[in-house]
Formats: sequence, structure tokens, C-alpha cells
Amino acid sequence: MLERPHSAGYIEQQLSFLRVYGDTWIGKRGMVHPLADYVDDPACFKRSYAAKEDRSWEGNAVDFKSVVETVAAIDPRVAAQLALLLAFGLRRKEAVMFMPHSAVVSAESVPTSQHASDRYAVFLKVERGTKGGRLRFVAIRNDDQRKALDLALQFALHPSSHLGHPGLSLKQALKRFDNVMQKAGVARKQLGVTAHGLRHQFAQEFHVELTDVQAPVRGGDVCADPETLSTNYMTVAIQLAPVLDMPLPELAEKLRPRLRTNDFGELVQVCTATLDAIRRLTRSRPTVYLPTHDPEGAERLAKRQLAGAAS
Repeated sequence: MLERPHSAGYIEQQLSFLRVYGDTWIGKRGMVHPLADYVDDPACFKRSYAAKEDRSWEGNAVDFKSVVETVAAIDPRVAAQLALLLAFGLRRKEAVMFMPHSAVVSAESVPTSQHASDRYAVFLKVERGTKGGRLRFVAIRNDDQRKALDLALQFALHPSSHLGHPGLSLKQALKRFDNVMQKAGVARKQLGVTAHGLRHQFAQEFHVELTDVQAPVRGGDVCADPETLSTNYMTVAIQLAPVLDMPLPELAEKLRPRLRTNDFGELVQVCTATLDAIRRLTRSRPTVYLPTHDPEGAERLAKRQLAGAAS
């Protein structure tokens, strides 16, 4: 019996751990059932990936510049980590483990599934600290991103250096980040936002840059030029989570019927779930994306999985 109530997301996470154990470790596929089979009222445990409130700093009238100055006075290294959250939509663990010297790559090194066009020449490679070790690429589009990179380089003195505190373990470095955030007032009960809200803000600003339309959670018109919006939703989403190695417009078309809302969070979850499903189907160790040396085979595999997921 649980000593305190937990969110549907937390319970799903714990169930997924058991599912990996059953499916992969001991080879008992199907041993762990969906959450709905274990509860009296499945509706109470249904997760919603559509944003119901604006969690970005800007949407909550929190000035990033003034807060980051406060953070820098406490710990300048954490301020550099925080700048990466806004500039590239990183999670805190990704920022702490970030290695700036080896992160910048040219567009030629990026799979076609990770960018929509030739509009971007340089990308940031994000792999360390990502969920499941999944590689993704974030376009370097503006001077603010370059300044965040330059700041990170000031604290990573060697080619193999990361942005975490020297001498601290990963657990300690993450705790240091959390402690500095709390001391600076970056918490729901104080400023009304968390550091993760900068990831939301990154997605919203990128969306406006591409479409000149605000994100739906900010009252943007989702009916304005739906085809353009659909493609640009995917462009934003793949820079928050990895997707399959197939052309972006084709992937967007295949995933559109599965989307219940035009929302970044849900789209990211669909991309991630589809990738995880294909990994389970191939029964291979975690990979970054389907192999480019056999694009036709990769596409056939994707089609079969997407068809099964939609049924």
C-alpha cells in the first residue's frame, strides 16, 4: 500500500520499469499489463499530454535576465547551465552533463529526420543525460544560443570537460543545481515557475519564430494554415525528442492521425513512444535512430509499427 498518493505519470513510470524487467530481462512479454487493468477507474489514471497552462517563464511574468543574474551571484556555473535550458531546450541533467567542446556539428552530420530543411547550417548534438540516451540535434539559430555556448565553454576548460561541478558526482551536481534554484526562488511556491519552464519557453519561442503564431497554450490560432502549423509543430518537437529516421514531412503525415491535439508535449510523447515501440520490436539495444544504410527497410519497419499503434 502506498503511504501517499502519487500522480498518474509517476505510477505509469513505475509500471514501465516493471514492463522492461518482464519483457526484456526475463523474456515474459505481456506479463505486465496496461495500467487500466490494475485500477477500478482507469479515467482517474489517464495522463494528459496537452498543456493546460503556460509554464514558461515569460508566460508567468518572470524575467530570465534578472533571475540568471541572481543565480550567477550564487553559483556562476549553475547560471551557465540554466542558460542552456532556455537557449537549447535542455533538461537540467542534460545541461549538467553537457560537453560544449564536442557538441557543435554541421548539418551534414545530422540525419534528415532531425531537420526540416536546409535553413540551418549548424546544430547542437545532445546525447549525454538524455532520456534513454537518445541522441537529438537542436538547431543553432541565433546569437543568444551562441552566447550560451560561449558561456559554457568558459567553465569547460578542456575538450573532455563537462559543465558539471568538478569533484562532484552527477547526483551531487544535480542536487547543487536544485539547491541553487531554491535559493534563487526558482520554484512554484515562490516565483511560480521551475527551471524546466525554460524548456517550455524554448519550444514556444521557436514555434513563433517559424509560424508567426503563438503556441496554443498562449491562445494561438491552431486553425490558421493547418498544414504549415503541422509541419512546424514537428520541427519543434523533434528538437525536444528524437524521432524516426525518415523524411520529416512523411513522418508528420503518418503521425498526424494519432494526435488528439496540436500540442508540443503530446507530439513529443508520440514520437518517443513510437521510437521505443520500434526498439522493442527489433529487440535490439537502445539505438539513436533506425539505420540509414537501409532506408527502405527502416521505412517498412516504421510503417508496420505505426499501423499497429494506430489500430
